[in-house]
Amino acid sequence: MQPIRNSKEISIGLFLLGSQKPRPLSTFETEIVRLWTLTAGFVIEKERLNRENHFLAYYDYLTRIPNRRLFHERLTRELSLAQSMLTGRCVALLDLNDFKEINDRWGHDQGDLVLVIVADRMTQVIRRMDTVARMGGDEFAFIFPALPPVEVNVMVENILRAVRQPIVTQAVTLEISASIGIASYPADGTDGSTLLRKADIALYAAKRARLAGTSDGMKWAGSDAP
Repeated sequence: MQPIRNSKEISIGLFLLGSQKPRPLSTFETEIVRLWTLTAGFVIEKERLNRENHFLAYYDYLTRIPNRRLFHERLTRELSLAQSMLTGRCVALLDLNDFKEINDRWGHDQGDLVLVIVADRMTQVIRRMDTVARMGGDEFAFIFPALPPVEVNVMVENILRAVRQPIVTQAVTLEISASIGIASYPADGTDGSTLLRKADIALYAAKRARLAGTSDGMKWAGSDAP
């Protein structure tokens, strides 16, 4: 039995060599086992690093959901499918309201906790075929494939309701809400940049309407609103 170690000499496995008649290994055999364990350690560590690099490239390190890069790749794929299958797609952008106040008052650790919990809640609400991604800061983006606008409306209401649930920590109970803007393919645009721009405009219209007390935080770009 020989430990398999990584480059930091940390044990990451065991190499077992069996024999019907136990006997001491020869010098040559000992060297072979040493080389095998070194090779195994190198291969295991390389595979681990490849997985970590893939995760860092495509997922947000804090919330563990897709990042901006993976979102744009999925959006490009979904729009290509929509064009070939003649089906609709909806894109949405979401901001947490007054998130800066949480960071300023309670600290960035509490702010990070809010982001993690909110991301998990939204992941639980959407379908497996949908995408929620963290675009940066407190901004999130969604792709809803093959979902009619009326059903997107229901989905978004469920997302906003989930976000509004109080977040109870050892230090404080935090109240949070969100605003969201939605654009639909092909009514509001046929490419990703146009759809995101329209969703962004709708998002800020939702924020203004919320401050004016005339909206619950959701706005459509307009062309295909239910």
